[in-house]
Amino acid sequence: MNLVIILLLIGLFAGFFYWLYKKSKRKTTPRNFYVDALHDLLEGQLDGAIENLKRTIREDTDNVMAYIKLGDILREKGYPVRASKVHRNLLLRTTLSEEAIQTTLYHLALDYRKASMLDKAIEMAERLIERNKKHLEGKRLLLELYEEKADWDKAFFLRQNRPPTRKSCSACQRPPCASSVAWPPLRHLRARADRTKEGLS
Repeated sequence: MNLVIILLLIGLFAGFFYWLYKKSKRKTTPRNFYVDALHDLLEGQLDGAIENLKRTIREDTDNVMAYIKLGDILREKGYPVRASKVHRNLLLRTTLSEEAIQTTLYHLALDYRKASMLDKAIEMAERLIERNKKHLEGKRLLLELYEEKADWDKAFFLRQNRPPTRKSCSACQRPPCASSVAWPPLRHLRARADRTKEGLS
């Protein structure tokens, strides 16, 4: 009798573990919505990319680049204010790395520029340069913003301290080298300033 009970118990345990095994096999690997969003972007499916980025954020709130890309797409679709809200909320986090802060400030400046909020855009760009004086894209953006606002004094000052624009090096067919460095002429700034003054007179 004891042998029968033991066999029954063995059968029950075997059946239970087999059921667990089959159940685990039926589970699908979680989708990587961030990768799906990147695929959507490559195919020009912006709405699909937005939905997948939202899913990514819901599952992984630490994915900073998902927030950045979501805001960028909203800006490109003509919703710069909504984009700025997404990027601005990132800056409220106390755990952001320095690199993430600088990236967010840069994209936030682009949002405000698209929304024709030049003062806000300049503020974000200036905060970026205060944190990293060697941020080339940030300096170029800030210079363009100064020019758009016709703040020629600040544009001239920044231009004097800005690294040169780099052209492709035709001599070596490699990334820009010292021989390919060229400064944009100051006459461009002066000409634009003169045209602006003429328009105001």
